[in-house]
Amino acid sequence: MLQNQNNKITDIKPMEIKLGIAKPTEDVKNSLPAGPDPNEMKVKKLAPGSVSRESKEYLVDNLSMLIASGVPIGEALETIGKEMPTKKVRKVMDEMCAKVDEGSAFWIALRDSGMLDTSAVAIIRAGEESGRLSENLHVVAEQIHKNNIMTSKVRSALLYPAFLIVLLILVGSGIGLFLLPKLADIFNGLNMKLPWYTKALIVFGQFWGKWGILITLLFMVTLVIIILLGIYTKIGKKIMQKILYSLPGVNKLLFQSEIARFGFILGSLLDAGLPVVEALDSLSDSMATKRYRDIISTMKVSIEEGNTFATTFEKIHDKKAFPGPIRQLIVSAEKSGSLSETLLKMSQLYEDKAEITAKNLETMIEPIILVLIAIGVLFVALAVIVPIYSLIGGLEPGK
Repeated sequence: MLQNQNNKITDIKPMEIKLGIAKPTEDVKNSLPAGPDPNEMKVKKLAPGSVSRESKEYLVDNLSMLIASGVPIGEALETIGKEMPTKKVRKVMDEMCAKVDEGSAFWIALRDSGMLDTSAVAIIRAGEESGRLSENLHVVAEQIHKNNIMTSKVRSALLYPAFLIVLLILVGSGIGLFLLPKLADIFNGLNMKLPWYTKALIVFGQFWGKWGILITLLFMVTLVIIILLGIYTKIGKKIMQKILYSLPGVNKLLFQSEIARFGFILGSLLDAGLPVVEALDSLSDSMATKRYRDIISTMKVSIEEGNTFATTFEKIHDKKAFPGPIRQLIVSAEKSGSLSETLLKMSQLYEDKAEITAKNLETMIEPIILVLIAIGVLFVALAVIVPIYSLIGGLEPGK
């Protein structure tokens, strides 16, 4: 009992004490350190060309099947990552898996890794946000598959003629280096009148015997440097593409393959629900040549300003990149609201055309190379055989 100020005794009830965990106040909450944002977690970005076309197709194809069967994204990434061919790619896949397991969106992890281009990431993002990730992954797998086939067709159509040309140069260099100098010495030792083509062969043989090895080495080194510049530098790629677009047959193949790629990727992006501006922005990085990347960047700016495709095509100075029938087809499809379906059909049409052109290109170039080889062999044969026949005729009795 206690006595208060008025000298009255009051009973004090036993104090009730409750044990528990105190809830932090708002100030305390704000002062606590925040956990890391999973979307901000770093994933090492792969350099362009680090992942092969086959590995990209394998990744997306299997992801689509695993996610469709109910496997979590992180587990699917871990499973597929173990099958990747290089240590660098496997490490990036592990980082992607960790980022997704921490709560990051899959498309963000994929974007940061640099494994797929922006158009593929855009389709995957739309699928993840709409709950159609498996279906959109299947679309991306089909897009990569078609792109791989188209790239293989273009490369094979260009590789075979290039191989024949290099082989022709090497064989010609070998003949000039080892055979012609000896023939020149033989003919110089004969006191006889030689035809002009034999004299030309002798002069060339003497020159090539002296400088042939140096010229061949310089040629091979220059060829390797040109190829490397064409692959790894912007100015080199630009010059190489201009040369390719100026070659008959090759320019047609490049045009058809780029139109097919344009139609399929843009059609797929629009079909996935992306706005036209965002779809064109993603498409720009997916085109194979700078010519079409620049055109699509111009289209994106024009559409962003509120223009229609009809107005946009008028602003493009390179009319050959999109001929009249293609422009009209796209404009009509935009008006009718069937743009994505029309673009996909157009893609299939030009893909079939590109396949025929690639076959015809190989068929057309092969006989040209063979004719050049035949002309070279005939010239050397005449230059050697005609003097020999003249010499034999001069040695006959009675002459």
